Amino acid sequence: MTQGSSGAPAQMQSFPKGTYLFKEGEETIEVYVLVEGGVEITVSGNPVTIIVDKGSFIGEMSVLLGQVRTATAVTIADSKFMVIEGNKISTLLQTMPNMGLKLLKDLAQRVQMTTRKLVTREQQITDLAEQPEDSVPSFDDYMKTVDFQELAELMAELYKENLFRRRTTSFEAAGRDYNRFKNDLDIMLESRFTKLEDILELATKAGIKGLLKDKLYKQYENDLKMLKKGS
Repeated sequence: MTQGSSGAPAQMQSFPKGTYLFKEGEETIEVYVLVEGGVEITVSGNPVTIIVDKGSFIGEMSVLLGQVRTATAVTIADSKFMVIEGNKISTLLQTMPNMGLKLLKDLAQRVQMTTRKLVTREQQITDLAEQPEDSVPSFDDYMKTVDFQELAELMAELYKENLFRRRTTSFEAAGRDYNRFKNDLDIMLESRFTKLEDILELATKAGIKGLLKDKLYKQYENDLKMLKKGS
């Protein structure tokens, strides 16, 4: 959705539920910062994620890289954004340094998260490869090798999608439930006494244990297939 040009580097804009901020393949140049509401991201019509965390940047990667949109973003509730025109990002960094710093931190965290996941996954596959040829680890044993941080991120995403796609309460109430769940996860991750059973118990209470195990089982099967191909 192309916005009108003005002298300010950023403008506050409100959009009703069902508004497309941008569509895959477009060459629009706006970056959105979520103030209220939420957005669903899809690629080729397939759901990728739901964004409801206030202060989240949306659409910044394609603008910073000068590429067409690689995904579609549509509001899932009446929403409010700070809209930044791509050609004014440099001005924004000068006039609103706190927002520019947040953008840099968000990008750095994404890189850190991706790097950690790659390292963790490489270690999981290495551990499987070191098992005796006649000893295939069970899925339960495999579960014990999953990094807690990775597990928590997957749980938060599954709970968020389940909550907002099937919500029977208001958007605001769903948001409060999601924040409580994330807070419970954070507390578990901060405790050195947390065990896998504790995290799975939280997943059970949240109604996503089945979804979580399905996701991890597919990963488990794929890892075993990779090992067979490499042997």
